[in-house]
Amino acid sequence: MRPQASSIETGSLIGSSFVQGRGATLILRDPSTQEEVAKVASVLEQDVDHAVGLATEAQIRYYELGPEHWASKLNKLADLIDEHAQELAALDAICGGRPICMAADIPIASKTIRLCASQAILHHGQTSQQQGDALSFTLREPFGVCAGKPFLPENPTGSRELNKLWRSTAICPWNVPVVLCAAKLAPALAAGNAIILKPSERSPLSITFLAKLALAAGFPPGLVQVLHGTGDVGAWLASHPKIRRIAFTGSTATGRKIVKLAADSNLKKVTLELGGKGAAVVFDDVPDLDRAVQEIAFSVSWITGQMCMAQTRIYVQSGIADRFVEAFKAHFLNCPVGDPFDAKTIMGPIIDQRGMNQVNDFLQQARKEGATISQGSVPSGKGFFMPPTILQGLKQTSNVMTGEIFGPVTHISTSKTEEEAIQLANDTEFGLYNCVYTKDGARGLRCARRISAGIVGVNTSPPNFDISLPFGGVRQSGWGKEWGPDSLDEWTETKSVCFKM
Repeated sequence: MRPQASSIETGSLIGSSFVQGRGATLILRDPSTQEEVAKVASVLEQDVDHAVGLATEAQIRYYELGPEHWASKLNKLADLIDEHAQELAALDAICGGRPICMAADIPIASKTIRLCASQAILHHGQTSQQQGDALSFTLREPFGVCAGKPFLPENPTGSRELNKLWRSTAICPWNVPVVLCAAKLAPALAAGNAIILKPSERSPLSITFLAKLALAAGFPPGLVQVLHGTGDVGAWLASHPKIRRIAFTGSTATGRKIVKLAADSNLKKVTLELGGKGAAVVFDDVPDLDRAVQEIAFSVSWITGQMCMAQTRIYVQSGIADRFVEAFKAHFLNCPVGDPFDAKTIMGPIIDQRGMNQVNDFLQQARKEGATISQGSVPSGKGFFMPPTILQGLKQTSNVMTGEIFGPVTHISTSKTEEEAIQLANDTEFGLYNCVYTKDGARGLRCARRISAGIVGVNTSPPNFDISLPFGGVRQSGWGKEWGPDSLDEWTETKSVCFKM
């Protein structure tokens, strides 16, 4: 059921209150109908300053409560996410066009939070016995403005307060907002930080609801805040001198801007999860061709191809190329496209007109370059629906083969040998998630080692991923990792202590 406009929270969460911004008003539209859903007002730069100040106060209180308390609040938040999974999914459907059936990925957010809650209690430094007359050890401390020269609160009451003023910022994407927000929020809070969330202006509603759940879970007001707005708000956060840590998921171009702003301000630490140009390599000895077809096709149809892990380059060994192409067309081109609130829909609309224009520009270029184009069908109406599309015949150097399309479009090529397939897969500036299908275990391991990517699937495709492992890209797909056993390390700094006896 579509949420009613009157029930949707659109304010920024600053401290304990949801407040309407005083900046420009942003109109959110349902991409399947183009009808207005809600209005969201952007915050101003002084609102950012105010939120940072409140985060400072909240973090002092929170840090003193310790890891067991942090873990209990995180587990409560995970429970609330599970209870409200359908509401979160509905907000992403009406604002971002994500099919309601994708509510199945909301539990990944709660699992992420529970994993970080367990890590909070066990997170610690190391000891050394290299100096017999000294105790040497490390401390894992949250990120903060106090690195070197602390920012002092008014009327400080003790040395611990002087040295524990930590704030961090997460700039979250619109395509998988709840899960990717949890991947930032959970380790930040589990490490003792306060965090300010900046959702995408294209689909901010589910993260706003998530912040409401954080308040209900008992986190102190100001510890988790949400600031709405366009890229200006993200820029203010990235350049703010009293924020020491920022995490960003989005385009490579915007990631570069974030890095520059962070460096030019206070050299805050940055992690980036950026674009991708995924490659699926299918060898003649594929264990199950039909399963490979279904999994690779789903990686391109999931969120209508608007994801960095989409396998938009498929390299099939020549011995099975004809069979694969025939099976892939039969499956992918018949993917159900339509209303995201219809339980049968697999592919909803593109996020907005800007997204449609981007995909169509790539398709226009593919036509000019002589590509063979096969497409499925879309429903009639005003929605931003894009048919599942298969390209063939483009050169490896084409911009269509090197750029991130961000739509339900993939290209199928052939390769003759393992060596050629690996070279083709690595012929990109990106490196997030690539996959290989083969029944030869030795070949699978060779390819996993030689393919340049942060994640390699062997006989599996995105979005399948084990959140107990680190997630992140190489090359222009990003810096740093999310998830995994060491995720809290990304949200802390290491201090070495030498204690002379």
